Amino acid sequence: MLSKENTIENQSLLQAVDKFKTSLFTMNDTGKICSRIVAFLNENLYAKNVKVYVLREEGAGFFPYDQENDESSKFTLFNLFILWLADHDGIYSISELLNEEKTEIREIILDISILHKISHIIPMIMNSSLIGFIFLDSDQRIFSKFQQECLLEVKTISVMAISNASFYEKLIQLTETLEQKVKERTKELEDAQSQLVISEKMASLGVMVAGIAHEINTPTGVISNSSENLGNNLDYIFSNLTSINKIYNSNPEIIANFEEIIKQIHKQEQRVNLDSREKIKIKKRLRESLKKEGFENQTVEDITLFLVDRNLLNLENHIINVVKFLGVESLNIIDNFAGMHRNLSHIRYSIKNIVRIIRALKYYSHLDQAREEEANIAEGIENTLIIMSNQLKHDIEVIKDLREVPKIICNPDELNQVWTNLIQNAVHAIKGKGTLSISLFEEGDYVSVEIKDSGSGIPQEIVEKIWDPFFTTKDQGQGTGLGLGIVKGIIDKHKGKISVQSHPGNTTFKISLPINKNRLIN
Repeated sequence: MLSKENTIENQSLLQAVDKFKTSLFTMNDTGKICSRIVAFLNENLYAKNVKVYVLREEGAGFFPYDQENDESSKFTLFNLFILWLADHDGIYSISELLNEEKTEIREIILDISILHKISHIIPMIMNSSLIGFIFLDSDQRIFSKFQQECLLEVKTISVMAISNASFYEKLIQLTETLEQKVKERTKELEDAQSQLVISEKMASLGVMVAGIAHEINTPTGVISNSSENLGNNLDYIFSNLTSINKIYNSNPEIIANFEEIIKQIHKQEQRVNLDSREKIKIKKRLRESLKKEGFENQTVEDITLFLVDRNLLNLENHIINVVKFLGVESLNIIDNFAGMHRNLSHIRYSIKNIVRIIRALKYYSHLDQAREEEANIAEGIENTLIIMSNQLKHDIEVIKDLREVPKIICNPDELNQVWTNLIQNAVHAIKGKGTLSISLFEEGDYVSVEIKDSGSGIPQEIVEKIWDPFFTTKDQGQGTGLGLGIVKGIIDKHKGKISVQSHPGNTTFKISLPINKNRLIN
């Protein structure tokens, strides 16, 4: 807390500090923040030659906030003076430093003070990292105790404001570049599509254009939806920067907990899926534990559902500590950070999925670019279901029985295309309402997958024709018959087997892939 000497001058300075703090909380532009710092020091502490330097990562150094492209004013990251500043967090008078510091750094400080005509140096450090510093000259070589307290208060709020502004600018940059990247990738895919259309294996230009549009409809839809969701995530975070700032104004333990949560979310670690019984047991344990912590019933329920539904049990203690400090609103902040990561992952995966379609079509042109590796079949199925979630409407019940099976040597990209095509066909057969069942199990020397739907079924007289390229029973514009032809080609290439049994209300596709890699294609 600031001392409150009963003088008009001190009261005036105290009011100026409060006004300064309020003004910085409304700013998210580094340049404006630094300009406000300069103005405050000039007006209230009668400082001269005030310069605020901030870290510019792209420039690998510290620059005056209003001369960010001026290399002659730059302090490089490994400059001895910068290294010294990073270890000193306070307000330093040049005269005191020249009396106390070692000879080498004392000479550097003396040269800097003469060059810049300054009497004080104020490092700005956030989480043990130097983010900037302030030079100023004052006729008062030594500030009063009250003035030093005010300067420390100004320094603290300036550090938080500049740090938040830097974070905000990075988020803005992300939103600005994301759309351009999607456009660039889409353009690349459009060029690839043009090459496929003129391939000798594609009998008809009109048929292929329709086929490609049909096959890439799902991932492009995911890209569109995920981009919109990402925008919502960013809007929420921007509107709650004050709450995030509150976290970083808290004690080191809360800051560490919050940063560990964000760090773990972005690690993309695969978490173990919980079955219904396990979820019930864990929810019961959590409710009992949270009640002992003193949380109200609604808060207990909110935290329990958040941890279990999002499978963040490994972050249980961290999240509880943050909620104790900030309240239930912190769950929404964490959820939106996770949403950003999740939506970006969906976009990346969707673009890869479109590329897989192109590769599958190139397969018909004998442009084999297969890459085999050890893969988890269940993981591929789960990811495909996530990508296709927009097609699996509320009226379709998805039943999964994915048992633990050995990993197999395969091309996971191509197998994911298999799951995509079969699930998509099942959705079309169900026509909005019904059941989709997916089973995974070990069967002798094979890993088998069964995909069953409750749709109208396949007439027996055409069952043998469904594998032929371009054969389709769908209405014009709904498909080209490429899907099952691609599926059979991929399974044959893996030395596997595929079969179908169908009657109205029950159609089952069964895929068997050999576990023994010696059975696979070289």
